[in-house]
Amino acid sequence: VPVSHVMPDTPAVGTVIRFFLALLPMLLPTALMGGTLPVLVEHFTRTDRAPYLKVGSLYSLNTFGAMAGAAVAGFMLIEQFGLRNTVWLAATVNLGIGLLLILLVLQRTLCLKSETSRKIEPEISRRYLLWLFFITGFAALGLEVCWTRVLVLHFGSSVYAFSVMLIIFLMGVALGAFIGGWIAQRFGCPEVWLGIVLLVIPIALFVQFHQLLNLSGLMITVRDNFRMFSHTQVVVLFLLAGLWLLFIPTLAMGLAFSLAVRLLQPDERVSGAGVGRFYFYNTIGNLAGALVTALILVPLLGVQRGILVLALLYVLAAVYLLTRQHLKQAWQLAVAVMVAVVFLAGYQMLYAKEHVME
Repeated sequence: VPVSHVMPDTPAVGTVIRFFLALLPMLLPTALMGGTLPVLVEHFTRTDRAPYLKVGSLYSLNTFGAMAGAAVAGFMLIEQFGLRNTVWLAATVNLGIGLLLILLVLQRTLCLKSETSRKIEPEISRRYLLWLFFITGFAALGLEVCWTRVLVLHFGSSVYAFSVMLIIFLMGVALGAFIGGWIAQRFGCPEVWLGIVLLVIPIALFVQFHQLLNLSGLMITVRDNFRMFSHTQVVVLFLLAGLWLLFIPTLAMGLAFSLAVRLLQPDERVSGAGVGRFYFYNTIGNLAGALVTALILVPLLGVQRGILVLALLYVLAAVYLLTRQHLKQAWQLAVAVMVAVVFLAGYQMLYAKEHVME
């Protein structure tokens, strides 16, 4: 690329250049992808019957589709047809789905002009959730970066490591979103539920340190005992290892999505615009988390401590939610600091001397 000849030759600058060069062709299609969920939410929640379950189900189905696409592309299509042909196939499928939907709309003669648009804004007192989920989105994609690097060490293949991480991540989020929608629809106290769910993530990450340190040995034991030596069996082994490591935290991330929608738009008043706004903040956090983790956290602290920092973000978010209505701000800060100190002390005692994830 000609622009690379006039820029400083450093890894960080090179990564930033590649990011913006990739952004140019991908911005429009990814923006359109992001717009599908709010539009579907607006359509399916017009009746105001079980809106939180509908939102969770829509997000779950969409994410299960993403998981299936990642699995088929990562383990079959790219290997059989190559990257370019796989991209063209995906584009053709999207075009076919779009044309089919247009035909269905024309056949049913839907008239949207007669329907009044609902503009439901999040309550002023609840807008803190938008920034809270910017932070949790930041941590989620930061963890994706760290998990991919860890799995590369154990799998020896960046393609399989990323594919496994993405498949398990999406599967956990999809299942969690559906369960979270059911919880949000049936039970009260969503703030407490959300705080508990967010607290599960750092606890799972804390336990995960031990699993990550011993993953290679565990995989060798399973492979030898069950004689998993063929290509298909090795792929299954990789998926089982990813499931063992990532399922609980990603399930909790999916649960958090549906519960957050309930908090942002209470009293069963759900709109596509409100879900889109929440989705926007969370996704911008995803983008920032991926960049900061890849360019700053991992190079400066290493993967292991990077996961620790991201886990602490979840700890602080969970403590804030669980204490917000019961403690003053000063006491909230004190409790958050105390919980963070306990978390760090536990890490220091059990894992600080192990650095196999660097």
